[in-house]
Amino acid sequence: MLKKFRPVSLILFAGVLCFPKTYAETETVKPEVKFSQQSGKITGTVEDDFGPVAVNWYTNFAGDDGVDKDGDRAYSSYISVAAPFTLGGLDWTAEIGATPWATDFYGANGFAVCDVSLGVSKDIKITDSFSLPLFAKATWNPRSEGAYFVVGLSF
Repeated sequence: MLKKFRPVSLILFAGVLCFPKTYAETETVKPEVKFSQQSGKITGTVEDDFGPVAVNWYTNFAGDDGVDKDGDRAYSSYISVAAPFTLGGLDWTAEIGATPWATDFYGANGFAVCDVSLGVSKDIKITDSFSLPLFAKATWNPRSEGAYFVVGLSF
């Protein structure tokens, strides 16, 4: 059964929270490569949209990265596949994510699915010039047996 269950977390995001567009609204986008540095590590990101699904790959290649079973740099990586869709007038996203190999950075001993989630978003019209962008997301981590529910809004 679930070892960790957090029924509700309320998070208010100050900033822009980007949800993928529905398939009908998607446009051709060039693959994107990004580099970010957080907590003493440098992560490379490759993202691409293949029509009805988006694929993202993240790899730590410098700094405070984890190690594999042999104690060598793991180049800790994470891959996710997301499928946005519209249902009942709401924008939904189904997503699955995994670590492809062993790394103590993510606590994985090999390939491990660590994110199965379903998110929904809706802009609630308050006035003619202002809408309140709300979202909710239910996530299950089969590797850690944790389940999470997040509700919030973005500005």
